[in-house]
Amino acid sequence: MKIANKKMGWGQYFSPTPKNIQKLADALVGFSLFMTGYATVMESKTLAIIFIVIGGIGAFGQKLVGE
Repeated sequence: MKIANKKMGWGQYFSPTPKNIQKLADALVGFSLFMTGYATVMESKTLAIIFIVIGGIGAFGQKLVGE
């Protein structure tokens, strides 16, 4: 996965996101959803909050990387 030649920043918010970054961000969001459910079942509020934040970073961070 090559990220070196990608632009990052607020100006790239509406530009198309490269496919490899989309896959990485979607995997991060999917993992955080699964782990948030697990943390909720195990009644660990701290872990649930941490995984919600990780999912938010994955979903929002995906939009900051453009071609």
